Amino acid sequence: MPDNNYNRIVTCALYSALCIVFLVVVSACDTTKYVADGDYLLNRVYIEGDCGDVSHDDLMDYVRQQPNVRVLGFWRLNLDIYNLSGTKDNGWNRWLRKIGAAPVVYDSTLMDRSREQLDMYMQSRGYFDVSVSDTMVVTDEKKCAVHYSIDAGEVYKISHLGYYVYDDSIRPLVMADTTNSLLQVGDAFDSNVHDAERARIARNLNDKGYYYFGKDYIYFVADSSLAPHQVADSLVLVNAINENNSMLTEPHRKAVVDNIYFIINRAGYEPTSAGDTAKASYSTIYDPYTIYHNEDLVFKPSLLSSSCFIKPGQLYRITDSELTQNRFNSLKLFGSTNIKYYDKPDNDTTSYARAPRHLDCAITLNTNILQSYSIDIEGTNSSGNLGGAANLRYQHKNLFRGAEVFDIKYRIATQNQFARDGKERFFTLETGVEASLTIPKLLAPFGSEEFHKRRNPSTVFSAAYDYQHRPDFTRTVLSTKFAYTIHGSKYVMHTITPTELNVVNIPVISSSFQSYIDGTYLQYSYTDHFIWSLGYAFLFNQQKSRKSGNAWYLRFAAETAGNVLSLLTNSQETNGEDQYKSIWGIRFSQYVKADLEVRYQISDFWMNNFVYRLYAGIGIPYGNSSQLPFEKRYFVGGANSIRAWPVRGLGPGSAVSDSQLRYHNQTSDIRLELNAEYRYQLFSIFEGAIFADAGNIWALKRSANSDEEVLSSDFLKQVAFGAGLGLRLNFDYFILRFDAAVKLHDPMADGGKRWVIATEKFTGSSINYNFAIGYPF
Repeated sequence: MPDNNYNRIVTCALYSALCIVFLVVVSACDTTKYVADGDYLLNRVYIEGDCGDVSHDDLMDYVRQQPNVRVLGFWRLNLDIYNLSGTKDNGWNRWLRKIGAAPVVYDSTLMDRSREQLDMYMQSRGYFDVSVSDTMVVTDEKKCAVHYSIDAGEVYKISHLGYYVYDDSIRPLVMADTTNSLLQVGDAFDSNVHDAERARIARNLNDKGYYYFGKDYIYFVADSSLAPHQVADSLVLVNAINENNSMLTEPHRKAVVDNIYFIINRAGYEPTSAGDTAKASYSTIYDPYTIYHNEDLVFKPSLLSSSCFIKPGQLYRITDSELTQNRFNSLKLFGSTNIKYYDKPDNDTTSYARAPRHLDCAITLNTNILQSYSIDIEGTNSSGNLGGAANLRYQHKNLFRGAEVFDIKYRIATQNQFARDGKERFFTLETGVEASLTIPKLLAPFGSEEFHKRRNPSTVFSAAYDYQHRPDFTRTVLSTKFAYTIHGSKYVMHTITPTELNVVNIPVISSSFQSYIDGTYLQYSYTDHFIWSLGYAFLFNQQKSRKSGNAWYLRFAAETAGNVLSLLTNSQETNGEDQYKSIWGIRFSQYVKADLEVRYQISDFWMNNFVYRLYAGIGIPYGNSSQLPFEKRYFVGGANSIRAWPVRGLGPGSAVSDSQLRYHNQTSDIRLELNAEYRYQLFSIFEGAIFADAGNIWALKRSANSDEEVLSSDFLKQVAFGAGLGLRLNFDYFILRFDAAVKLHDPMADGGKRWVIATEKFTGSSINYNFAIGYPF
């Protein structure tokens, strides 16, 4: 009875949502409701003609008036919501207008400005003979379309590239760097590339001591009169302006950093010079730095020297400043970092002086609250079903006064899952404690000082105890881990795990589940075992730093276990015909495993996102293991995987598990999965999604019951397909997600009925609902 009520509630909510959508669609019949007589709704914008190698998406950025945003390419949802409002000034109508969008009314002035902007942009890309025209066409009563027709003509290319550097000391530096130039003979003449080249040269000189040099000292002279559609390009770098007489110029001068001052916990204070110590109660000399502070230092002064790249007596380098900024920002001890340079009086007033100028550097740091406590109540999505969790967490950001982060967390969670019949519900319980210590340096006998500073490494120690209870078994896991994290670049991070220990105990197994796994390949996965592994993970992630635009995410991880123990252990134990080695009386696992996950996000396509994901993983047991341990095996289904199936409810392959097994628990050795999701803004905090998922898990070798689970040449017939719709509530700090999915191709169905969408009648029970926190990928 409770299950029927649950289904009724979900179905009622779904139908209510459909009714709201229908109401909005019906309102779309009058999209010009609030367009005045004599005006026109801007219905479409077209860019036509020959645009050369310039993309239409780039050109659209210069169109100054765009139509109302369309969801799915045809539905002007925000406009339709706005049109639902009435003429009365009441709260309901004001709210509809606030979350909706007013109609975009055609403006001839903006059309003229767009034509001019398109012409200028095409010329900046090297199309000097471009012709741009515009036309407004009335397509319907009170609706119009604007057409921009472009005839790009032939692009002008760089036929010659010359350098004119007036500063004798800088000329060798610029000429030696021409191999890295962004400009090449034969390329199209692109003003954006020219500007990027100016910035690149300026940065190169900033990195060689020229603190005062900027890209404004560089300009280009282009001559297109020598040959048709050819440009003789010349880079000109001029001297610096004399400080005392702007009519005079002189060679550019380098700058040397003299003194470095740290100013601690003086937020909002702007010193007039680096040595300005007004209102500072204390000063600490930690050679070669001076530290000004109002309270006792909560950290060791050595932390500042180990994190600072800027050294007294050395030439100014912009890279040193950036690395120092990034290093301090990565330490949770400090909330903000500000690096500023100050001119020192110039005693050398000789015209055309070559002596370096001198700078002082002030680095202002503000410490965070050192200790924090938190209690979080949240929805769970680790297994993909509706559930709740509570976390009690304590964190210390400076445990040993060296910015070491100590973190301890107690967690208890329960999740609602469905049995195999899709009606009976059961609850899983998970509770445990985890502690970690992150030290902001590499505790290793290798790695130079330069490596430590540039790669921003850290060392992590962690230990955890986890208790998991399901109706079919109870499991405990005691684990410890030692790992390094090393930053390769802005987007790249490496994680090296020299050792990870896991002791897995299965104290309780239900009799029905035990009888099901006895004699099968699953039996080993549900016995006590010991895992001693080492691993490596590579992460390339552009998604966190790019709120718009296209972004890649790539993660590769590999691990192996049991090899050292196999060499050190000789004693054999026997269980039936199975012989194995053990440590402390517990069998240890031996395997190799690798995973690859690739995501690609296309953003800002009519304010919408397309996100794609590929996941592939394989685990190979050998030696002391006949199968992978349970926690290393793969599964699919649930809110973050193939959403038309419940968690662990699909595969392996087309094998159908024992119908007497009440709970979904399908796992295997190989996982292949593809996902695609179209995310679009609805209104206010509401977002919509259309998604499709495909994939399955497979075994490496046949079990005693079936060979349908093994990966073979016809594995494509065993790929599961699902699709559905999603609704998300984006609260910025977290996202509440609701997805509804249906099966399209079910590899576990009878051969002639696998295309479920064509062979089975659609009912409310055909929908698999998923509730979770955050995006699925």
